[in-house]
Amino acid sequence: MEKIIFGDTENSLEAIVRLLLMTVYADAKQRQQEMIELHRQVAKLEIVLSGSTPVTPQSISTIAKHQSADVQAALDGPERSLAIEEAVHAITGSTRHQMMLQAMRSVANADWELNPKESQLLSRAAEIWGIEIP
Repeated sequence: MEKIIFGDTENSLEAIVRLLLMTVYADAKQRQQEMIELHRQVAKLEIVLSGSTPVTPQSISTIAKHQSADVQAALDGPERSLAIEEAVHAITGSTRHQMMLQAMRSVANADWELNPKESQLLSRAAEIWGIEIP
């Protein structure tokens, strides 16, 4: 299977993890199932850094830990919509958009409960990316 390269810098991986973390924290709860699914989805995307070794579970965990407080503050703050839009716009390319939306759905549904705020996040990402949600 061909590896999909989202970018040639670590920032691309950080952008992906950030958007998936927003999906985890959208409902103001962090559930273990969602964090496990976040890791699974990043691995499933088969993201590699250009000229580097494949992304490891440890690198995903490190980035997630580093970004968690900032993501929570952004989602709880008055600039929530802007923070979401910036995170969504950090992912470019229609194929990547489709893949990320599917990954976000999987994370949101990992706890078997789709919260209205999670649904709003998914809808907003789809809207920005021009993807119709059935």
